[in-house]
Amino acid sequence: FREDWEHFYFKLWKTVSRNRDIKSSSLRGVTDGCKCWITLISSGNSPLILSENTELEPEKSLKVCFRVGQSPEQSLRLRGVIEKNLISLGLGSSTVIEVTPDGQSPANITINLDGFSAPQTFNPTPVNDEEEEKNQPTLEDKKEEAAKDNEENAPNLAWRASYSRLWFARSDALKNRGSLHFKASRIAEAFSCYSRALQLITLLGASFGLAERAQQEDSTKYPCEEYFGIVNAEEYLDLDAESPFTVDPDQIELNGALIEKMHFSLLSNMALCQLKVCCPSSAAKLCSKALQMAPKNERLLSQVSKELIEAKICVKDVVKVLYRRATAYLQLDEYEAGIRDTERLLQLDPSNDAGNKLARQLTLALRSHNADLGQKMKRAFQ
Repeated sequence: FREDWEHFYFKLWKTVSRNRDIKSSSLRGVTDGCKCWITLISSGNSPLILSENTELEPEKSLKVCFRVGQSPEQSLRLRGVIEKNLISLGLGSSTVIEVTPDGQSPANITINLDGFSAPQTFNPTPVNDEEEEKNQPTLEDKKEEAAKDNEENAPNLAWRASYSRLWFARSDALKNRGSLHFKASRIAEAFSCYSRALQLITLLGASFGLAERAQQEDSTKYPCEEYFGIVNAEEYLDLDAESPFTVDPDQIELNGALIEKMHFSLLSNMALCQLKVCCPSSAAKLCSKALQMAPKNERLLSQVSKELIEAKICVKDVVKVLYRRATAYLQLDEYEAGIRDTERLLQLDPSNDAGNKLARQLTLALRSHNADLGQKMKRAFQ
């Protein structure tokens, strides 16, 4: 039912009820990035399409699992609606939603949260207001503390290094999901996945200093997630099976170069999406942002070993982005800027056939443009 899936959107939906299990902690509910194991029951008269290969049959239960936020392209589909209603829900709780697919009558869906995983809690644990007030230093205490060395008095960080590892794994999975959409010519869906991955990797880059400091203060490598509820995973259909985690967040060793590489790749992929939908101006801007991250010295690029190609920005990556920006400049009639990009591209990779062809196209386009301009100037002064 691929054809039906293409048009199966939910413009109308509402939450009918939310039933929280009083035994579950109010502090640990579902948030963005949590993996959820849920049971769905529909009371409608016709099947509801949950994914390209999955239908929710009327009056039948369906067990599925997925990670919240890992399918941004489905925000207006049934999965997106379900994800919105899972937010803040605790273990053992349920919610009932009413959905109205285009061209169909309303149907109620009961969502039971059987289990979920969540990032490790922040450290230290919050305290109540009275205890916090008692712990507030006096004015004299503050003066004494200010006089001491900052490093000696550095407090334990609330941030855990495990957050960063989990964000990177999610970004990588989203990038892979976007590439699957791109290969299937679903450009808007691909761009949505790349954009969400870019949001996560940008936050990761901004907070990476906290992760490094947290790791230095506490060398224990904590698991990235806690699990709530006991479920038999084999009973649940994994909606993210096509784009699973290819990076183990509990094992990966993050560094600045690896984060930059992911950031660079996402900008490059987003630029290609913009070219595909005839938006060369946006594509050129994205390429320029990516190139700002690359080493300016060609020797540094060429010194990346085969073992580090996946972990550092290399010549091949820069050549790809230069080609895409030069293509955008050709479409924008900015021929001289495009020629400069192809010149650098061919310095890095002289045997690049596509680059040589593009360079010739830009040169011919510039000559034609100058000839036309010369004719116009000549007629203007006759």
